[in-house]
Amino acid sequence: MRSKIKVIIAGAILITNTAQGQDYTNLKFSSPLKYNPALTGLQNDTEINLRFTHLNSYFSQNSYNSLYGDFSQYSKKLHGGVGFYLNTGNRNNYNFTEGRLSYAFQNKINDKWNYSIGSSLEFSAGVYKYGEQLESYVDTDLSVGGIVYSNRFFTSINADNLLSKDQSFSVGVGREFNFNTNFSMTPSFDLISNYGSLGFKTNVAMRYKKFNFGLGYNNGRLNANVGYDFKKLRVNYSIGNIGNGFEKYNLHEVSLKFRLNNGSTTRTKFNFNLF
Repeated sequence: MRSKIKVIIAGAILITNTAQGQDYTNLKFSSPLKYNPALTGLQNDTEINLRFTHLNSYFSQNSYNSLYGDFSQYSKKLHGGVGFYLNTGNRNNYNFTEGRLSYAFQNKINDKWNYSIGSSLEFSAGVYKYGEQLESYVDTDLSVGGIVYSNRFFTSINADNLLSKDQSFSVGVGREFNFNTNFSMTPSFDLISNYGSLGFKTNVAMRYKKFNFGLGYNNGRLNANVGYDFKKLRVNYSIGNIGNGFEKYNLHEVSLKFRLNNGSTTRTKFNFNLF
């Protein structure tokens, strides 16, 4: 009986460990280092992102909370960006913490096109409670990614959890359309191979003057967001739902993006509005 309980606990830890890293909205800008390590130090010379996520069940008291923060800095001497992120949270009887250290090499293909290739080393730990039993884990993993971009277009590729059995791969593409100086629209699409199954997420981001709006679909999850750009800060609120049947959750998310030291170098940065 005890061995059966351990198997159940181990399975639950595996499921929650692999699920902890997923983003429930399609807002790549709120956690760029989590989306693709190639974005490390790419959008701004110095950047800080903070994000709080809360999920609550329609049918029970089950809930999920997480707090994410990252920092990235462009370095001319390193020909790219360095950064890290920390993500911590709890889900019912499960607590986790994960972090990544990342580096991205950045260069130009020609006057119009640029590229960035990045990698990150992940550290994670968690504790799961099953009845009176407590189980813990400590793990490390590796991710790599790349992005090719111009002023109005990007395509990306990313490989997560390369040191584990639950590897995931994704390819993405996005294009900004400018209708006038005040209004632009950026549709984007990601195809994802996750735990042996294919899925996708798509998003339409819109900008009107300093306001930002978005609609997204992520494997059965619908979400929407609204935000505002100050000189060096973007504030954003997202709402949505995930799951179906008895596993349906409401989603609320608040994120802050601090853009510091913009324009201190002459390098070609990734178009912020593409995200």
